[in-house]
Amino acid sequence: MMKVDEEKCIGCGKCLDDCLVNDILMVEGKAKIKNKICINCGHCIAICPINAVSTTEYNMDEVKEYNEEKFSIPADNLLNFIKFH
Repeated sequence: MMKVDEEKCIGCGKCLDDCLVNDILMVEGKAKIKNKICINCGHCIAICPINAVSTTEYNMDEVKEYNEEKFSIPADNLLNFIKFH
Protein backbone atom coordinates (compact mmCIF):
# COMPACT_ATOMS: atom_id res chain seq x y z
CA MET A 1 0.00 0.00 0.00
CA MET A 2 1.27 3.46 -0.91
CA LYS A 3 0.88 6.24 1.60
CA VAL A 4 1.61 9.95 1.94
CA ASP A 5 2.94 11.47 5.14
CA GLU A 6 0.61 14.47 5.49
CA GLU A 7 3.07 16.18 7.85
CA LYS A 8 5.74 16.21 5.13
CA CYS A 9 3.57 16.70 2.03
CA ILE A 10 3.90 20.21 0.58
CA GLY A 11 1.08 19.75 -1.94
CA CYS A 12 3.28 20.25 -5.00
CA GLY A 13 1.17 17.82 -7.05
CA LYS A 14 4.11 16.10 -8.75
CA CYS A 15 2.87 12.66 -7.70
CA LEU A 16 -0.67 13.50 -8.80
CA ASP A 17 0.49 14.68 -12.21
CA ASP A 18 2.70 11.64 -12.73
CA CYS A 19 0.42 8.83 -11.52
CA LEU A 20 -0.11 6.52 -14.50
CA VAL A 21 -3.44 5.23 -13.23
CA ASN A 22 -4.74 8.48 -11.68
CA ASP A 23 -4.99 6.99 -8.20
CA ILE A 24 -3.87 10.15 -6.37
CA LEU A 25 -5.94 13.18 -5.50
CA MET A 26 -5.45 16.37 -3.51
CA VAL A 27 -7.37 16.72 -0.26
CA GLU A 28 -7.04 20.01 1.59
CA GLY A 29 -3.76 20.75 -0.20
CA LYS A 30 -2.18 17.36 0.49
CA ALA A 31 -1.72 14.36 -1.78
CA LYS A 32 -3.83 11.33 -0.92
CA ILE A 33 -3.31 7.97 -2.58
CA LYS A 34 -6.60 6.10 -2.94
CA ASN A 35 -4.93 2.68 -3.35
CA LYS A 36 -7.89 1.51 -5.44
CA ILE A 37 -6.18 0.96 -8.80
CA CYS A 38 -2.57 1.63 -7.77
CA ILE A 39 -0.12 -0.67 -9.58
CA ASN A 40 2.64 -0.12 -6.99
CA CYS A 41 5.05 1.19 -9.61
CA GLY A 42 6.73 3.42 -7.00
CA HIS A 43 6.99 6.41 -9.29
CA CYS A 44 5.25 8.64 -6.74
CA ILE A 45 7.97 7.68 -4.27
CA ALA A 46 10.69 8.50 -6.78
CA ILE A 47 9.25 11.84 -7.87
CA CYS A 48 8.38 13.27 -4.45
CA PRO A 49 10.90 16.06 -3.77
CA ILE A 50 10.64 15.78 0.01
CA ASN A 51 10.25 11.99 0.50
CA ALA A 52 6.67 12.21 1.76
CA VAL A 53 5.53 9.09 -0.11
CA SER A 54 6.30 5.56 1.06
CA THR A 55 5.01 2.04 0.70
CA THR A 56 4.39 -1.00 2.84
CA GLU A 57 5.43 -3.24 -0.08
CA TYR A 58 9.14 -3.09 0.76
CA ASN A 59 11.56 -1.73 3.33
CA MET A 60 11.87 2.01 2.70
CA ASP A 61 15.24 2.00 4.51
CA GLU A 62 16.63 0.15 1.48
CA VAL A 63 15.63 2.94 -0.92
CA LYS A 64 18.71 4.93 -1.82
CA GLU A 65 18.84 8.58 -2.81
CA TYR A 66 19.78 9.01 -6.45
CA ASN A 67 23.35 10.18 -6.93
CA GLU A 68 24.42 10.36 -10.58
CA GLU A 69 28.10 9.92 -9.71
CA LYS A 70 27.51 6.73 -7.72
CA PHE A 71 24.57 5.19 -9.56
CA SER A 72 24.23 4.32 -13.19
CA ILE A 73 22.72 1.51 -15.19
CA PRO A 74 23.82 0.89 -18.77
CA ALA A 75 20.82 1.41 -21.06
CA ASP A 76 20.92 -2.19 -22.40
CA ASN A 77 20.86 -3.62 -18.86
CA LEU A 78 17.94 -1.43 -17.87
CA LEU A 79 15.99 -2.33 -21.00
CA ASN A 80 16.54 -6.05 -20.40
CA PHE A 81 15.51 -5.69 -16.76
CA ILE A 82 12.27 -3.95 -17.77
CA LYS A 83 11.52 -6.56 -20.45
CA PHE A 84 12.18 -9.66 -18.38
CA HIS A 85 11.37 -8.86 -14.74
